[in-house]
Amino acid sequence: MELYYQETLTQAVDQREGAVRLRRTEEIDLPVAAVSTDLQELKSEVAGCYNQIGFELLVECELERARRRKSSLAVALFKAEPPNPDLIARVARHGSESCRLLDVLAVFDNGLGLLLPDTSREGAQVAALRLLSTYQSMRDLSDGPKAESLSVGVAAYPDDGAEPVELLRQADARAEGPPLLV
Repeated sequence: MELYYQETLTQAVDQREGAVRLRRTEEIDLPVAAVSTDLQELKSEVAGCYNQIGFELLVECELERARRRKSSLAVALFKAEPPNPDLIARVARHGSESCRLLDVLAVFDNGLGLLLPDTSREGAQVAALRLLSTYQSMRDLSDGPKAESLSVGVAAYPDDGAEPVELLRQADARAEGPPLLV
């Protein structure tokens, strides 16, 4: 599945005169000038996970695929309060084991993103509960403070939006706390 998403990202990124251009730069607010042509830089430091830019590109690509196939697509955004990058990375490492091969897990500074192709909102809620259960286990086993919380917001195509930015904003707004995506 890793090769599949690398091919998807390669198609999403177009190299022109050394600058990377996204197909929908007006819809997805990404620091285009800062994006490297090296696809490995769209990956997170956590093995098997993407960073925010890679995640947003894959949301766009998978949404186009869902439109063509007339299938569903869901995203879940998890916000950690207060942010704890070490705990988030551990949850991502262990949480990726509970994901399907075609699901995409992303690590942000203060949370996680989960992209679920061919999944309804109800299916995304089940997947989110699995990841929240992993978080609870990691938090209970950690030596740090137990006052941390992880909230989740879920959005699904087509019910919650037909564009990537709409889905991401809906999921972000449904999770409690400050915005996850800028």
